Amino acid sequence: MEINTTKKIQIKKDFLEAIINAQQEMICRFLPDTTLTFVNQAYCRSFNMKEEQMVGKRWLDFIPEKYWESLIDQLTMVGKTGQIFSYEHEVITPKGKTCWHRWTDIPIFDEFGELQEFQSVGLDITPQKEAELALQEERNRLDSILKTIDHVIWTAELNPFRPIFVSDPVLQMTGYEPRVFYMDPDIISNLISSEDFQRVRDEFKYILKKKFFSSEFKIKMKSGVKKFVHFKAWYIEGEAGKPARLEGVLSDISAQKHYQENLIALNNSKDRIMATVAHDLRNPISGILSLCNMLEQKKKDTENLFYIDLIKRSAQTALGIMEELLEVSEMESQNFSLSMQKVNLSEFIPEVIEQYESDALEKEIRLSYSLPEQPLFADLNIKKFSRVLENLISNALKFTGEKGSVSLVLEALDDHVLIKVMDTGIGIPKDLQKFLFEKFTRAKRFGLKGEKTHGLGMFITKQIVDLHQGKLSFESVEHKGTTFFIKLKKSTV
Repeated sequence: MEINTTKKIQIKKDFLEAIINAQQEMICRFLPDTTLTFVNQAYCRSFNMKEEQMVGKRWLDFIPEKYWESLIDQLTMVGKTGQIFSYEHEVITPKGKTCWHRWTDIPIFDEFGELQEFQSVGLDITPQKEAELALQEERNRLDSILKTIDHVIWTAELNPFRPIFVSDPVLQMTGYEPRVFYMDPDIISNLISSEDFQRVRDEFKYILKKKFFSSEFKIKMKSGVKKFVHFKAWYIEGEAGKPARLEGVLSDISAQKHYQENLIALNNSKDRIMATVAHDLRNPISGILSLCNMLEQKKKDTENLFYIDLIKRSAQTALGIMEELLEVSEMESQNFSLSMQKVNLSEFIPEVIEQYESDALEKEIRLSYSLPEQPLFADLNIKKFSRVLENLISNALKFTGEKGSVSLVLEALDDHVLIKVMDTGIGIPKDLQKFLFEKFTRAKRFGLKGEKTHGLGMFITKQIVDLHQGKLSFESVEHKGTTFFIKLKKSTV
């Protein structure tokens, strides 16, 4: 009877051991000093050792020494409190391989409440831990890069909107630490200044449709200081084409904005000074010209007439510069606009050409024009657009030699008209062509007869064409000639 009972107990013991050894989890029992009293086969496989090689050894010896003190302290505390204890640590196998284990220890007490040993279940979490460490390494590398960037990098989940990453520069930019944005997503909208809030909100609604959002606005920092920021966002598509998250960059552009404002203020101030000087000098110079005309009539001797002519020419040049400066100032003013009227170009062009016929005759240059059979119309400001053609024709005559030709051609396009001013002159050097339409251009040159230029004519011409919603361009080959093209929207009769 006793033998049968013992046999049954042994059978149950073998059965339980078989079950334990079949588990994927590592199972062991150990004394309070970490000496192993039992290990299952999963534990043995983890260390590539046999059961008899492990039982009787301290598992603490398989662990790097840096973990010993904290683990012993934890085991001592568990032995006193009876609480279950879970932990992770590195393991060094006999072959020197590093692994990671996660263990849960259960203290076992005798009937007197004395700690006898621990029952422990563990998992080999090496692949998971290696992935976590690699991810943490990448995160640390990314953090070190982000700390060198002044911009705020952020990521947020959608539906509902919830920031999941905000880089450290947000503290300097807004006065709030990144964790504040994780806890209270509404703080983002609260930062936007009241004057910009509705506009930004309306623009942001279209991010899912446009896939990108970019806006500049003011924010109010925690301290109350206002800043200009540039906010960019785009969404990353998730499954089934639905947006999964938003990513973006927030940049502090306060310095650039203040610089732009100062630059605009300085430019406006310069224009006002220029306009004032030009206006105030125009009347005295006009007076000098009037005096020259009077002296010409009274002083008939050759020497006096010579000096009077020099004064007169200088005054005319100065007056021309003043007039051009005033014209530039007028066109660059914020409230400037042109009053337009429907103009028959087929009648308008011959009238402008007529003004230069005597000049062309004197220089022995053939001046002509060509018009289509049907009249063409465009909406123009006659005074300003006359200036365009006058500048182009006078320049063509300045830089075309004797026996050359200057011609103006009017052509009809689908919805536009094209005016071409062509000459067979000396052309524009290639290295100067890109500067031609600049204010006070470095491309200015004396004419073939020594005619002076102020460097503003082509700038004014381009500005006027732009104000007509037209396009001005040119082609030029040195020593062969230049053609200017003016493209304007056609007006119906």
